[in-house]
Amino acid sequence: MSEAKRLRAEVKNRIKAVQAKIRRTERNSGAKVGGSEFDPRRRVGIENNYNAKQLSNYLVQLNDFMRRGNQFVGGHRGAPLPRGQVSYLMTQQEQIKALKDQRDAAMNQLHTPSGMSVTQHTAMTPRMGGHSDFGVYPDMNVEAKDIANAGALKKLTRQMINILKGDRVEKVINEGRDNLIKALEYMNEDEFVNAVEDLSDYQFDALWFGTNMAESTFLKYEQMKERAAGTRKESWQDKVVDTAYQENKTLLDWAKTDVPRERP
Repeated sequence: MSEAKRLRAEVKNRIKAVQAKIRRTERNSGAKVGGSEFDPRRRVGIENNYNAKQLSNYLVQLNDFMRRGNQFVGGHRGAPLPRGQVSYLMTQQEQIKALKDQRDAAMNQLHTPSGMSVTQHTAMTPRMGGHSDFGVYPDMNVEAKDIANAGALKKLTRQMINILKGDRVEKVINEGRDNLIKALEYMNEDEFVNAVEDLSDYQFDALWFGTNMAESTFLKYEQMKERAAGTRKESWQDKVVDTAYQENKTLLDWAKTDVPRERP
């Protein structure tokens, strides 16, 4: 028997094994591997036209797919997701949750002028332009079924890696402080700018995520920009914005005097 003939027979048998694994995977995990980027099968019958070298290369791909460690779980609508990558993502997610819980426990000891803890206030406050959507650490509740495809899985993994970097807290605080100061400078609020600059990172953290100063400031900022452009009409909402913004001095005084400078 020639080498090509032997390899061709082996390829045909391996194709059958791949087909069985694909069916078994979908049945057990819901992952639809067939026809996806992970399916190693080529056009039906193409192996009949291959020489020995081509058959050998094809066989390598088929064998790689059949590795025991090459498993899949079903994502959104059965999108095939490599099980190892999903497991790594879930491990990262648990680490983020642990860091968030640790931070929230400390913040929960601080009470804002409203009487609520920072954690309670954060949960109730809508997030707007210029303000972080989630706080220093986002709420992470990703499940495999939520992930659209392998590309989305890789993107989520990169995002979580960035969240877990050692400079995460410092980076988020600096971005928030810069955004707030830019808005205050536009409004010529020099006194507020100086107060914000004097706060420690931990004090600013409590102010930024634990009060509505960011929301009221950016609403006022947008209001002033629209007035300057002549695109804003007077409405009852203007009074609401002005009233909320007037509380900023109280909030800044609270952050400076009632919040410790160092993170517990």
